[in-house]
Amino acid sequence: QQMEKDGTILLEQHNYQADKIKHRLTNMKQKLADLKKATAKRKMGLYDSEACLQFYWETDTVESWIKSKQGQLHGEDCGRDVESVQILLSKHEKFESGLVAYKKDGIENLTSKKEKLLSDNHTQSRSIQQRYNDVMRKWEKLQKDSETHKSKLQRNLDQFKRVEELFVQFAVKASAFSTTLTNIEEDLVDPVRCNTLDEIQSFRSANTQLQQAITQAKN
Repeated sequence: QQMEKDGTILLEQHNYQADKIKHRLTNMKQKLADLKKATAKRKMGLYDSEACLQFYWETDTVESWIKSKQGQLHGEDCGRDVESVQILLSKHEKFESGLVAYKKDGIENLTSKKEKLLSDNHTQSRSIQQRYNDVMRKWEKLQKDSETHKSKLQRNLDQFKRVEELFVQFAVKASAFSTTLTNIEEDLVDPVRCNTLDEIQSFRSANTQLQQAITQAKN
């Protein structure tokens, strides 16, 4: 500014080098304007780079979180009985609650920042979109795997409950069978005393009924 002021004074005094001074002042103003434009462009470029790096850092954070959750899913067993499966289902409900919470805190926040960068026509818009899509595919896979794991636990629970029901039914039938056998054994050890033909036929009829009872007990 001081140089421009000094040049203006010389021009007002009709300095003999007025044309040269005017030309240099014009060049100086143009270079100063170009320098301001270059500085502003560089500043905007730095802001863009910072925003892009921040976005990539956040995608790495989200991706790392997703990877840790995938590890939890693949590292869990599916239970050995009704009680253990019920515990795993309860644990998985908390896992799903964590996914719901992270969708808002992590995924939706990342989506918002991606949309902002694209709406600002960021120079790395294509790369930003590709990186975002890659993370979203992993997020969707995590949700799908979570549903699959839950379904598997539920199937195992139903299967173990069915096994327990069958065991109870078997125990009831086994108890009834044991009682029947005890009664039959008692009947068999009783001495047979027949004094008439009618008594023999009566015992034969009773023996037939006994055989039928044994057959029914087996079934």
